[in-house]
Amino acid sequence: MDKFETIQGKLFYTVYWMHKQNEISEDQKGRIKDMIVQWDPQIQEISKDLNRLRQNLLEMVCSYSDNADSKQTKITPRSQSRLNVRIGQSNFKLANKSYSSLSSPIDHRKPLLI
Repeated sequence: MDKFETIQGKLFYTVYWMHKQNEISEDQKGRIKDMIVQWDPQIQEISKDLNRLRQNLLEMVCSYSDNADSKQTKITPRSQSRLNVRIGQSNFKLANKSYSSLSSPIDHRKPLLI
C-alpha cells in the first residue's frame, strides 16, 4: 500500500484487496468505491487513520449492511442528482445520410445491366 501516493489510491487498493480476500462482497465493494469517488465524509474520516483503514472500512460496510434494505444503495442528496438525468434528442446526422455517400469510390460506378 505504500506504493500509492494518494489517499484515494490507498483506499482503492485496500478495497480491491478486501474483495480479493472475500472480506467484502461485490456490492459492498461498489458502494465503497462510489463513496471514495464522491469523497464522502465517512471516507474522509476513515482515511485519517491509515493504520486502521481496513478495520474501519469493514465496520462501515457492516453498518451499511445492517441499515440497508436488501441491496439498495443509500440515496444521498449528492447521489440523487445523478438519478435525475434525461437524455434529449440526438443530433447525430448519420441516420439521415444515404448509404451511397458512405460508400467507397469504387461503389459509385453505375450497376452493370445484363
